[in-house]
Amino acid sequence: MRIAVVVETFPTISETFIVNQILGYLNAGHEVRILAYHKGADSALHESILANDLLQHVFYFRSFKKGKFKAILRFVLQLIIRLKFVNFPTLFELVFKLFKKSKNRLSMLEHMQWFVVQKRFDIVHAHFGPIANRVLILKSFKTLKHTKVFTSFHGYDLRPDEIRYNRKRYEGLFNRGDGFIVNTPYLRSILEMVKGNLDNVYTIPVGLDINKFKPECIKRIPYSLLFCGRLIELKAPDLAIKIAHFIKLKNIDVRLSIIGEGVMESKLKELCIKLDMKKYVDFLGACKQESVHFHMNRNQILIMPGIYDSVTGRAETQGLVIQEAQAMGMPVLVSDVGGMKYGLISGKTGYVLPENDIEKFANCALNLFENEKLRDQMGQDARVFIQENYSIELITKKHFKIF
Repeated sequence: MRIAVVVETFPTISETFIVNQILGYLNAGHEVRILAYHKGADSALHESILANDLLQHVFYFRSFKKGKFKAILRFVLQLIIRLKFVNFPTLFELVFKLFKKSKNRLSMLEHMQWFVVQKRFDIVHAHFGPIANRVLILKSFKTLKHTKVFTSFHGYDLRPDEIRYNRKRYEGLFNRGDGFIVNTPYLRSILEMVKGNLDNVYTIPVGLDINKFKPECIKRIPYSLLFCGRLIELKAPDLAIKIAHFIKLKNIDVRLSIIGEGVMESKLKELCIKLDMKKYVDFLGACKQESVHFHMNRNQILIMPGIYDSVTGRAETQGLVIQEAQAMGMPVLVSDVGGMKYGLISGKTGYVLPENDIEKFANCALNLFENEKLRDQMGQDARVFIQENYSIELITKKHFKIF
């Protein structure tokens, strides 16, 4: 199959799940092109992107709104340069529509550029609803009638406080899209509130490369917790600090490592000073995948005490880091909000705990700290669980079953 994976930005440090999926398609023997609206920073280049030369598969969007005549000239030159790849039936149909159309010609040309200078795709897999809306224009071309458009929703594109807005925003997408993928039953329930009668919705989590996420023989730091995620309200990094503080009050030299950046960072550092936790909490900033591996090998427990956002009602929809930690042999402690609870076996690979219950989180962590046998068994069971349910090979097979 020829597959186009369409994203807002590539590469981006926070969306390794997209890289995982692209590699899954490539490793399954399919031809993949990455269509990106914006180029990411060089700092977002994960080792897997370089090792697999993924940048050679990327085609970036050209805006025609500024200097439109130069942009159109560049487009024509691109047609000439890539002449043997040009989809001539679609090009001729596009030219016909441009002559026939009285307005929005530039927008049509802009949004069809990818599909004219490429051979026809069998599948266009768009990540996030607004991105799928942009590429939906190809469904109006008869020469592309066999190209299927699948949309993966991930969370911000289906906010609980935007149900009515999304009914209108995605009306055309729901009518003309070929399939919709959500990562957990929680996100599916939100989609059903937006459009409840869709019969082409599939619940498939995002996966990971279990050969890269595997425990190594590194001695873990005693009494160590790891938080990994953007520093925003719904991820509740402040609760992670309060949980560590509760443990410290038991006269235990707990360590909390925080991976991530975000708007809460300064407030979190102030909270550490207020609770006298400055020397017990390490702020590691945004980390590449390789650094995340290192810290998952060094720490004993992953803690993700997410909450429902007080303004939007949003919650974590899956939290791939929860599966990554389990693949690394770490027990995980998560709250019962959103979709996190679907990504582990509570009592066997970690614990699902009540939202905002600092004491229960702390006591569960203490139990695992003091019980090495239980902690090790949970870590072993966690890796088996991920191998059987979240490997990228398995997730790729699920995608092609619906494709």
